[in-house]
Amino acid sequence: MKRLFAAAVVAILVFLLVPFAMADSQYTRGVYNGFTYYFDANTGILYIRGQGDMPSFATVGAPWAAFAGRVTQIVLSEGISGISEKAFNGFTSLRTVTIPDTVTVISTSAFSGCSGLSTVAYSGPSEVFQQFAASSGIPELQQISIVSVGNADIQAQIASAELAYNAQEMQRSTVTATKKVYYNNDDDDDDGGSDEPQKKIKSVTTNSAKGSVTVQK
Repeated sequence: MKRLFAAAVVAILVFLLVPFAMADSQYTRGVYNGFTYYFDANTGILYIRGQGDMPSFATVGAPWAAFAGRVTQIVLSEGISGISEKAFNGFTSLRTVTIPDTVTVISTSAFSGCSGLSTVAYSGPSEVFQQFAASSGIPELQQISIVSVGNADIQAQIASAELAYNAQEMQRSTVTATKKVYYNNDDDDDDGGSDEPQKKIKSVTTNSAKGSVTVQK
């Protein structure tokens, strides 16, 4: 019956697309005023790439604030020069921040409420960081451990996150599955004539991003 075929296609579509709707993505990506950020839900690391000073978040919350209670580490890319007001306000789970030597300004409220921050990885001399960060909003700055990191290492970390995000989206976008699904081509007219033999759907290709399905018979 044609209705049976339609029902079979719907069942396949639900079977293939529902897992994507239910599964949580490991990486979340966003773009705001020229700054691109990636959040890795598995590791709690927030990666931010950009150039120049971050826009002020004094009156508008930072877009990555949605992850405030889950972020344990922040990695800022080379090229960022200023960390603005309330950029990471209230990130209570934050433990480590990686800062490139291109950063020369940290707002007094940039890390307000980050009471758990214990380590800053900086790609320049620690004395330089201490000088320009002395008036910053980093709580208990004198008790924070300053460790060295290379700009190349910072860029490699962010590039790795970008590649992982792209791979995730490619995997989610198209999935091809082969199922042995049979349908009957009965026209349901009850005229007593013989029905066409059963046919098999060879494959079903579903695009989860567009919510579409292609059936090959």
